[in-house]
Amino acid sequence: MSLWLRLLPVTSVLAVSSSAAAPPPWSTPVDGVRARLVATSTVDAAKRPQLELWLEIENVSDTDGGIGLPWGYVGDMLQLVLENDGKPVPTAGTGGSHASGPPYVVALPVGATLRVPVSKNAYEYPAANKVLFRPLTFQAWDVPAKHGKLVLRGKLSPHALDKGTKPGPRAWSTPLELPKLELP
Repeated sequence: MSLWLRLLPVTSVLAVSSSAAAPPPWSTPVDGVRARLVATSTVDAAKRPQLELWLEIENVSDTDGGIGLPWGYVGDMLQLVLENDGKPVPTAGTGGSHASGPPYVVALPVGATLRVPVSKNAYEYPAANKVLFRPLTFQAWDVPAKHGKLVLRGKLSPHALDKGTKPGPRAWSTPLELPKLELP
């Protein structure tokens, strides 16, 4: 039997078992950029479900020189809403603090995608029977023990810049409505 025939079944098994989930949809392009949220299921050190949440923003323009993105702390730019079976989940009262530097401009080249972590651990477990979805310092929701389909939606807005900071002639300036993202 040739080597090729002996390897063929193994190759078939590997091809069948390696299916990737379809990537989430992008927002409608505005000012030459589009964006989306991406969630990845993980587990924490205690083997509890955990979630990584990422923001991707892509330059879809064909204009040379890139697009200026007024940028800063993601929590100041991203407003999220959690839904349970189509109904908004009330926000949870959370405390916290964060320090961040002044806003700045990121030049996003033509065809480039910027991938930014929103949270590496979006679920908190403050008590034995309580789960908090807290992707950002000041945005959190109690996850109901019994829930239907949890969906995250949001709006991404350019960061306000200091008077002396100029975003350039082709800057992103209009908020993006992000497509709904079903949480795993």
